[in-house]
Amino acid sequence: NYKAIAACAAAVLTLYTAFFVCIGVNDIFLTGLQLKKNEAYIIACKEEGITDVEVPLFLTNTKYSAIRGLMYLSDDPNVWPNTSMAKYFGVDSIIGAWK
Repeated sequence: NYKAIAACAAAVLTLYTAFFVCIGVNDIFLTGLQLKKNEAYIIACKEEGITDVEVPLFLTNTKYSAIRGLMYLSDDPNVWPNTSMAKYFGVDSIIGAWK
Protein backbone atom coordinates (compact mmCIF):
# COMPACT_ATOMS: atom_id res chain seq x y z
CA ASN A 1 0.00 0.00 0.00
CA TYR A 2 2.70 2.49 0.94
CA LYS A 3 4.69 1.65 -2.18
CA ALA A 4 1.76 2.61 -4.40
CA ILE A 5 1.30 5.91 -2.55
CA ALA A 6 5.03 6.65 -2.76
CA ALA A 7 5.08 5.80 -6.47
CA CYS A 8 2.12 8.12 -7.13
CA ALA A 9 3.73 10.91 -5.14
CA ALA A 10 6.99 10.46 -7.03
CA ALA A 11 5.13 10.50 -10.36
CA VAL A 12 3.31 13.73 -9.45
CA LEU A 13 6.54 15.35 -8.28
CA THR A 14 8.32 14.27 -11.48
CA LEU A 15 5.58 15.72 -13.69
CA TYR A 16 5.55 18.94 -11.68
CA THR A 17 9.32 19.30 -12.01
CA ALA A 18 9.29 18.39 -15.72
CA PHE A 19 6.77 21.15 -16.39
CA PHE A 20 9.06 23.83 -14.94
CA VAL A 21 12.13 22.33 -16.62
CA CYS A 22 10.38 22.67 -19.99
CA ILE A 23 9.45 26.29 -19.27
CA GLY A 24 13.00 27.08 -18.12
CA VAL A 25 14.66 25.44 -21.11
CA ASN A 26 12.34 27.30 -23.47
CA ASP A 27 13.20 30.64 -21.81
CA ILE A 28 16.93 29.88 -22.01
CA PHE A 29 16.54 29.02 -25.70
CA LEU A 30 14.54 32.18 -26.51
CA THR A 31 16.99 34.38 -24.59
CA GLY A 32 19.89 32.86 -26.53
CA LEU A 33 18.12 33.50 -29.83
CA GLN A 34 17.49 37.14 -28.94
CA LEU A 35 21.11 37.66 -27.87
CA LYS A 36 22.37 36.13 -31.14
CA LYS A 37 19.93 38.28 -33.10
CA ASN A 38 21.22 41.42 -31.35
CA GLU A 39 24.84 40.42 -31.98
CA ALA A 40 24.13 39.79 -35.67
CA TYR A 41 22.42 43.18 -35.87
CA ILE A 42 25.44 44.93 -34.32
CA ILE A 43 27.79 43.20 -36.78
CA ALA A 44 25.53 44.11 -39.72
CA CYS A 45 25.45 47.75 -38.61
CA LYS A 46 29.24 47.80 -38.35
CA GLU A 47 29.56 46.36 -41.86
CA GLU A 48 27.20 49.07 -43.17
CA GLY A 49 29.26 51.79 -41.50
CA ILE A 50 26.78 52.54 -38.72
CA THR A 51 28.88 53.15 -35.63
CA ASP A 52 26.16 54.20 -33.16
CA VAL A 53 23.99 51.12 -32.72
CA GLU A 54 20.65 50.80 -30.94
CA VAL A 55 19.55 47.25 -30.09
CA PRO A 56 16.24 46.16 -28.59
CA LEU A 57 16.09 45.21 -24.92
CA PHE A 58 14.03 42.23 -23.81
CA LEU A 59 12.79 40.60 -20.64
CA THR A 60 13.30 37.02 -19.56
CA ASN A 61 10.31 34.97 -18.47
CA THR A 62 11.88 32.79 -15.79
CA LYS A 63 14.62 32.86 -13.18
CA TYR A 64 16.60 30.31 -15.20
CA SER A 65 17.81 32.68 -17.92
CA ALA A 66 21.48 33.60 -17.86
CA ILE A 67 20.79 37.34 -18.04
CA ARG A 68 18.04 37.38 -15.40
CA GLY A 69 18.83 40.16 -12.94
CA LEU A 70 21.84 41.38 -14.92
CA MET A 71 22.18 44.69 -16.65
CA TYR A 72 22.32 43.60 -20.29
CA LEU A 73 22.36 47.09 -21.82
CA SER A 74 21.11 50.52 -20.85
CA ASP A 75 20.00 53.64 -22.69
CA ASP A 76 23.24 55.43 -21.73
CA PRO A 77 26.09 54.62 -24.14
CA ASN A 78 28.72 55.71 -21.58
CA VAL A 79 28.09 53.05 -18.93
CA TRP A 80 29.19 49.48 -18.54
CA PRO A 81 28.38 47.09 -20.25
CA ASN A 82 27.53 49.35 -23.19
CA THR A 83 31.11 50.65 -23.42
CA SER A 84 32.58 47.15 -23.21
CA MET A 85 30.25 45.79 -25.89
CA ALA A 86 30.98 48.73 -28.19
CA LYS A 87 34.71 48.14 -27.78
CA TYR A 88 34.31 44.39 -28.36
CA PHE A 89 32.29 44.86 -31.57
CA GLY A 90 34.41 47.79 -32.78
CA VAL A 91 31.69 50.44 -32.91
CA ASP A 92 31.51 53.88 -31.31
CA SER A 93 28.49 53.23 -29.09
CA ILE A 94 25.76 50.72 -28.31
CA ILE A 95 22.54 51.50 -26.48
CA GLY A 96 19.59 49.38 -25.51
CA ALA A 97 16.05 50.56 -26.16
CA TRP A 98 12.61 49.16 -25.45
CA LYS A 99 10.90 48.60 -28.79
